[in-house]
Amino acid sequence: MDNKKRKILEKSKELFFIYGVKKTTVDEIAKASGIGKGTIYLYFSSKNDIVAELADLEANNIATQLKNKILPEYSSEKKLRVYIKSFIMKSYDFVNSNVHASELFVIMRQLRDTCKIDEKNYNTAMPAAIQILSEILLEGKKKGSFCFDNIFELIENMSFALQSYFPPFSTELSREDLDKKSDYIIGLIINNLIK
Repeated sequence: MDNKKRKILEKSKELFFIYGVKKTTVDEIAKASGIGKGTIYLYFSSKNDIVAELADLEANNIATQLKNKILPEYSSEKKLRVYIKSFIMKSYDFVNSNVHASELFVIMRQLRDTCKIDEKNYNTAMPAAIQILSEILLEGKKKGSFCFDNIFELIENMSFALQSYFPPFSTELSREDLDKKSDYIIGLIINNLIK
């Protein structure tokens, strides 16, 4: 990523955290980054494209953190538990890091929801965090720990089941409550996968 694009993204995130996504304009992003508005449009076709790029960066950041928490010697079940718990808690921490982070997270999720996970885009367009989940599930199936027919359907349903743990639904929960409540859904998911 070149320096201008990086600067646009950094300043955009700062402004989104200060004023919110809806109230931040491309003119303000241009001024804050010291880059002409026309140059911004060479990199991004709209403010939504900037948000989408930030979503990818944040998802990759979370994916890197997830990968570092999941040790190779863990069983498939433990890897899945650590993955889901870490993903929920990292998302919660991001959302609660700033007054406008929840708005940014919701918009990021809406943009992400347009990314259909299927055989056609499995190896090209799938977010890094979903790739890690896929690897865990396929490893568990190969070792005989997990039983499922269609990985795409499984990931889609797991994502749907976990939606209630993300904003706007989870904003009223304390971190401790979310930690406890998430154990319940993790147990349901894993118990359904175990042969």
